[in-house]
Amino acid sequence: MSLHEPTADQRLALETLLLATFEPRETWLDLDTVIKLAFGRDHGLTTDLGHPGDIGLRTIVQRLLDMAERLGGLSQLAAGLQAHPPIASHFANWISEVLPELAAQGAGITTQVESIQGGVHALSQLRMDPRVREIILAAKMDFRHLSRGVQNLSAYKDLHDALHTVQLGLLRQIRDAAREIAKGGAAAQTAVATLDIYLNDLDTHRADVDAGFAAMAGDDADRKVEVGKLVSRMEAAARRLEKAVLNADPQAAFEGSVLLSSLVRDQAPRLNFWLVEAARALPVQRLVETFQSAGARLPQGDPQRQALETAGAGLTALVPEMRRYVLQHEAWQQADTTMWRAEDAMERADDLGLIEFGLHWPDLQIQIEAICGSAQERWALSLRRLATEFGVACPLPCAPPAPPGARGALERYLTAGRQRFYVVDKALKAGSAEVRQLSTPFERLFSEVAE
Repeated sequence: MSLHEPTADQRLALETLLLATFEPRETWLDLDTVIKLAFGRDHGLTTDLGHPGDIGLRTIVQRLLDMAERLGGLSQLAAGLQAHPPIASHFANWISEVLPELAAQGAGITTQVESIQGGVHALSQLRMDPRVREIILAAKMDFRHLSRGVQNLSAYKDLHDALHTVQLGLLRQIRDAAREIAKGGAAAQTAVATLDIYLNDLDTHRADVDAGFAAMAGDDADRKVEVGKLVSRMEAAARRLEKAVLNADPQAAFEGSVLLSSLVRDQAPRLNFWLVEAARALPVQRLVETFQSAGARLPQGDPQRQALETAGAGLTALVPEMRRYVLQHEAWQQADTTMWRAEDAMERADDLGLIEFGLHWPDLQIQIEAICGSAQERWALSLRRLATEFGVACPLPCAPPAPPGARGALERYLTAGRQRFYVVDKALKAGSAEVRQLSTPFERLFSEVAE
């Protein structure tokens, strides 16, 4: 188990907190909001979990925790708890102890975005001044590029996040269900029912992809074509899984899992590349100079001058911070690609598979060590320990069959790595959601100047 996911005792502590927090009936809708924030659900809580008046709050909470684990980990639920201010304070100590990365992220970006919004508001107030109006018009294309850039940055992140959630919460589970269906009998019936639940989850993620597609800027035509293909491939995978559920067809289930697997492997790195490009293309310096030039037209001590200077400082700090998140994400994306290859090679575990694994494992170690650097946080210590444990369980090179404990040790290592990638993923997603708020005031400023 990754140190970023709760132990059994910590899960029990979370369950107790949830019961105490949501026992009053008036707070029940808050839990519905938490689920939407954590898992992207647009429907009511009763759709998936029931209602406390019918089956009891403890049963509901236990179902919620089970659902969180199935969809990618309790850290995702914790992110939803943290993101909902009315109840965040109840869980601050638990999150700080168990998931300190979630407790630390996001405050700086929020402050920077607010300062930039204040600067745009100041420009709006000054737009009738001919000198300031001239500055705004001269920077119009830069503002527009920044607006479209942050819009696309957030849309690409939403698309990537949907694929990452499919990877963590559905791929292996669908493959395991396909194996159970192939066995026939009672196990197959249970697996078909489980697969039907996974299909509903996939529908949610398809809706997330559709939303990300709709959020892309209109001038991003070529990439919209690529995302359209992604939507089509998800639909094709869903059709295979529907066939598997209707006919208890293991081949259709395997085909659906293969389509989803290839989709995640092919498209997640591409979306990450788009993220990196979008972050690097933001016209930061020219816009900082725009805020500074407009502020210089005002006397020292003027509140609007101060707002413009603060906006320039906020923009100067914001974009490098977002780029840092993007580059961390890129490093983990590259490592995740190697994880896929190593996992597949170990899964085969024949002569060629183990030879291939022996090539991927050193590459993966180099990538992970570069990410960890000199970090002494629990996630880095955990990865180093689990790598050592795998080395003991499976000395390389090795001939088939793989040692008995090799697959389990590798799975523990990969799970820890992917959970850390998930934490980085959520930090970037939170930052992207904050930055997306800049698009509206920029567009409003264009409209006002054009009047």
